[in-house]
Amino acid sequence: MKDSWPRTRPILSPHRETVTAMLSPVVDPARLVDVRPLPGGLSHTTLRLDFRDCPPLVLRLFQGVGEAALFEQALSRRCGVAIRMPEVLHAGVAPLPFTLSPFVPGVAPHRMGTPPGREIGRALAGIHGALSFERSGFLGPDLTVPHPVPLDGGGLLAFLEDIFAGGPAADRLGPDLAAALFACVEHEGPALADWCRAPCLVHSDFNPWNLLCTESGEVSAVLDWEFAHAGTPATDFGNLLRPPFGDDPAFAESVAAGYLEAGCWLPEGWRRFAELADLFAWADFLRRPTLPDVVLRDARAMIARITN
Repeated sequence: MKDSWPRTRPILSPHRETVTAMLSPVVDPARLVDVRPLPGGLSHTTLRLDFRDCPPLVLRLFQGVGEAALFEQALSRRCGVAIRMPEVLHAGVAPLPFTLSPFVPGVAPHRMGTPPGREIGRALAGIHGALSFERSGFLGPDLTVPHPVPLDGGGLLAFLEDIFAGGPAADRLGPDLAAALFACVEHEGPALADWCRAPCLVHSDFNPWNLLCTESGEVSAVLDWEFAHAGTPATDFGNLLRPPFGDDPAFAESVAAGYLEAGCWLPEGWRRFAELADLFAWADFLRRPTLPDVVLRDARAMIARITN
């Protein structure tokens, strides 16, 4: 699904002086021999930096997200190994937000013949077991929740009421599908509370495009943490099990097996809870000022599928 989505921002080409200033605390910029964009990513710019006599680094330039770089640095220092996050060696906000990390080789699971579902489930369990919180919501650079946001059925209903009160969401979805969406959330949303009792660390963009695996199938890195928050595991399962991967029963079962083997818990009906939690993300697309046609089509199709 995500393979067909276009980038929403142009790839940046920073001046060498800018890259030099970012590199200085980590490696001698005089050793830099090559800068090239890495594939993947729809919003930010990710560059591979190659050096003379030094291992390569990854420079990530955050476009339109001011505090994300410092947040990712704090998360890396707190629990990076446990969550398989590439170490953030250095981060800053000027002249634009950035992070520097070691280059981690690997292949995305959807490029493999058989995605390693069991190992992906184990990696997801490591994330959900890394941190716990007293309340759900987005995290600040100090990894606390400054403004709690309910992520249960009541929170989802309030979120929908807010975005449909103004802006383009209502026109983009249409009255019939909007009515089905609200009816579904009002009827089934309260069950989300069964998986929202103890907020944990949630990646919130956990899918094969943000994973790297070794040739043997081990998850070597989980990438792109700017949407991470305190919430329910259902969010990550909903994102991961979107089509086409969620349509493969063997993949879903192997993910669940790895997750349980790693010591985490799945409630009865967890697949349906994951679909309901994913409505937060699909509805959020509808309110964006700029929305590519292909993403709008996918959002409408997924909302119709979940609420049918």
